[in-house]
Amino acid sequence: MEKLLSLCEHEQLHLTGAIQPHGVLIYANAAGVITHCSANVESLVGVAPKALLGQPLQAVFGEVVMPINGDNRCVYTERAWEFNGYLDFCINMSDSGDYSIEIYPHFASDNKNNKEVQLCEMPQHEYQITQQRNELLEEVAKMTGFKRIMYYQFVENNDGEVVAEFCHSSVDGSYLKLRFPASDIPQIARDLYIKNPWRMIPDAAADAIAVLSFEQAAPDLTYCDLRSVSPMHKIYLANMGVHASLSFPVVVNGNLIALVACHDNKRNIVPYAMLEACRSLVSRFSMSLSAYTAYQRMCLVDGLNSRFKPIQLLLQRNGSLVDSWQELAPWILQELNVSGVVVIHDNKILRHGLTLEDSALSIVEQEFINSSELIWSKDCLSRQLSSFVLSEVAGVMATRIGSDLKNMTRVYLCQQEQIQEIAWGGNPEKPVEFHDGKLGISPRRSFAKWIEKRVGYSCPWDNRSRLLLLKLRELLSGTVYG
Repeated sequence: MEKLLSLCEHEQLHLTGAIQPHGVLIYANAAGVITHCSANVESLVGVAPKALLGQPLQAVFGEVVMPINGDNRCVYTERAWEFNGYLDFCINMSDSGDYSIEIYPHFASDNKNNKEVQLCEMPQHEYQITQQRNELLEEVAKMTGFKRIMYYQFVENNDGEVVAEFCHSSVDGSYLKLRFPASDIPQIARDLYIKNPWRMIPDAAADAIAVLSFEQAAPDLTYCDLRSVSPMHKIYLANMGVHASLSFPVVVNGNLIALVACHDNKRNIVPYAMLEACRSLVSRFSMSLSAYTAYQRMCLVDGLNSRFKPIQLLLQRNGSLVDSWQELAPWILQELNVSGVVVIHDNKILRHGLTLEDSALSIVEQEFINSSELIWSKDCLSRQLSSFVLSEVAGVMATRIGSDLKNMTRVYLCQQEQIQEIAWGGNPEKPVEFHDGKLGISPRRSFAKWIEKRVGYSCPWDNRSRLLLLKLRELLSGTVYG
């Protein structure tokens, strides 16, 4: 299974050498010469593939797709074309300077009756973000006609969780609050989501169209939405009963936070202009989410000084970490919401609460000291450290003060085990099953709710916990080296 998952993770999705059949592809090099085209190009353009290959792009298409300016992406909708009426053109420039020109039949769309999601200038409460998210899903459903719209949020370890869902009355079942393993969306696919405004699969069962060329190398389709669907993903969608799929990335500060994922049990192709309108809605929501996240962090940072003031005065009054420990340790447990704390300072081991036993501490010490991370965290020591011994402590977050291995101070925040129940969309321990197809393997067939009783884990360490530990480190640094 691990070998299979590794193959999925390294599948070259951008080098498939084929496209989906709902459009055609022209590919040109940086000099503007057509090097590749899809086998179906004549159906929309009226020119056979052999007549296109090797020709200057501008000589064939003229002003219909020109000028190609310095932007990485240009869209020209409703361009008149003598052979096949109006067409939509999307031009993307690859990292190497090559151009992919996607051409689609133009479908009229009426977006006049669709309202824009109302965004607050500076959302300050979670309910405002929740309301905007729900409105976003409802509007995307109206605009695209897809039957199920989900807000698929990435959580720890790159697993995904459906935290909001909007379904047509004809849809059976729900994925709301179900979690899906990270392997369902490999890292290479997540990278592509960041680089593209959407991913549309109107008909997952459709046969791919070959991309032809005089060259042997496959074109780079990183920025091409027409790129063909991975065989594994086709089976995955079929097992879910999904015939058409459409996803918009929610990107905040360059990070993929979530997907607005749309599913339908029948073929569904969305007009290009409507896709652009949906992209705009998702983009505005992303900006609103970014503003909310920044506001929450600002509030936390602004409150740190007053929150840590008592401990600052305590350290100043006593003048040393050891002399302050009796009052400092209970404060750390309460304010940082941990089960215990261990501080190693001047060859002394200071403990309070539920802490790592000597043998367990020795193993954690070795792992942490050999790492280069300023903030080091594990939420399941028994699984994440191969040599870890039996301990009441399940998770640790650590930091160091000083660079001298012999004399540096180490702080270990400890958390006890918290048994968790996680609702999965199918059993995540069985992501593949054998079948009789050509691939010999298949993604799991069942996505029914499956409850995992997770043992050996502490509560996950979040960014808030890391920020609090950094502030504590700052105060202790002033005492240790002040």
